[in-house]
Amino acid sequence: MTINELIGGNGTDSTPGDVDHRGVMQFDPGLRAGFNAIRVQVRAGAPGVPREKLAKLVAAAERSCAATDALRNSTSLTVQLVD
Repeated sequence: MTINELIGGNGTDSTPGDVDHRGVMQFDPGLRAGFNAIRVQVRAGAPGVPREKLAKLVAAAERSCAATDALRNSTSLTVQLVD
């Protein structure tokens, strides 16, 4: 469930990030293949809801988001080729 579904709004979100594609394409082994920065921008379409309430809701969603937690903390990752 998204924040907008929760509040019955029609907002949007955007997640721009910074990545050097030379690392993704392995043109430069000194560059990482992942994002150097990720920014999440939320525009809640909830007319009449005070901005303070929306900010608290976004903060609560951020605290309980599994993807945010995995990105902010060192998370074990295993990649396996299986039959």
